Amino acid sequence: MPSREMCLQCKGRGFCGEKCVVLERFTQKQKSFDLIKGTDFNGLTPPGVFVSWKSYPNSSVSALSTPLNSDEVSLMDKEEQWFGLKSDKIVSMRQQLIGSSKKIDVNNAVNPSRELSLMQEIALSKSKVDLEVELMHKPVSTLNFNELTSPVGAFAEAKKITLTENPKTFSKAEYIVSDTDVKALDGTMELMKADLPLSFIQKIFSVGLLGQKKKRKIVPTRWSITALDSGISEKLIQEEILFNSLIDSFQVFESKYLDNHLLILLMPFNWSFELIELWSKGGVWTKDASEHAVSHDFEFQKGRKNYASSTQGAYYAVRLALAQHLSEKKKQAAGIIFRKIGSGYDIPLGVWVVRETAKDALKKQPLEFNELNLALKFIENRLGEKEFNLLKSKAIVLKETGKQKKLMEFN
Repeated sequence: MPSREMCLQCKGRGFCGEKCVVLERFTQKQKSFDLIKGTDFNGLTPPGVFVSWKSYPNSSVSALSTPLNSDEVSLMDKEEQWFGLKSDKIVSMRQQLIGSSKKIDVNNAVNPSRELSLMQEIALSKSKVDLEVELMHKPVSTLNFNELTSPVGAFAEAKKITLTENPKTFSKAEYIVSDTDVKALDGTMELMKADLPLSFIQKIFSVGLLGQKKKRKIVPTRWSITALDSGISEKLIQEEILFNSLIDSFQVFESKYLDNHLLILLMPFNWSFELIELWSKGGVWTKDASEHAVSHDFEFQKGRKNYASSTQGAYYAVRLALAQHLSEKKKQAAGIIFRKIGSGYDIPLGVWVVRETAKDALKKQPLEFNELNLALKFIENRLGEKEFNLLKSKAIVLKETGKQKKLMEFN
């Protein structure tokens, strides 16, 4: 069994071998197989596509669909609409999806093959689509979990996939996708301004529909999620937030979901950001630990030069939520996110959990304080003294803003 430190750093990325001994515990048999007779079925796609990072650059690109015909199909791949659902409900929905896969070279996006064009049609659809699927063999009946993406599984190589209706898409998306001169991030920002769902943008980016023609590539789902969270938030910070006026008080926002407890502290100082996580013993990555574990990453005005390797995708997901909030308010602040993950978060469901929990917190009216110490005392009371002190001991941004505060008081 790998060490607690390795598990917390790796979070299922295979540092200790090909199979993750932690995630293996959560593999579950899927429900939808009873409805498949042989290897063919008629079904619906939510719409959904998934690109595996394994065997990159010859990646497995899958159309996600279900033989079940229910009102829930449209919800099965829309993470923005899952907040508030219980984990077993989310698992139940994802259990119904089957991935019909084709191996496609990532550079194929420059001149898409028939197989990739079909996957792109699915990704572009704004509503569920009927299809017919012929598989080479019956899918392996398991559902797999990881820290970045929603639960996925039950994949089988596709012999043929046929759409039995014409997908409908967003006119703005059609326009951006057809513009082969616009850069991927610029196109993404246009789609965000049009209020298109982040999950939709992530899918069309993943199947190589965004960017300048010669630079378009297929991007594995787990990489595309972090790429968009990082790219969008960086753009908002560098082009908007750094030029905004400061907030005029210390603000605390709070939300709790699936035993993820978030307290967001905003301070009236120049932009800086930090995510500090406390993984309670007995949790997903600390199952056999005898004590809590802390991970953290941070940045100042100049941003980060390397990947946030400690908190990983969660860092960029929460940074996006905060950047969107400050952009909407036309304000600037230093932000510290205190995240306490309890043992009740016992199945990893994807980075969307922390992103949507942060968004929920920031929708609420904050508690405002005139002094930093009062704000910190409130956070301590909410998290518990021991847990708060563990988190605070790692808070680099808090130490630096404390210096700013003293300098301002001196002047």
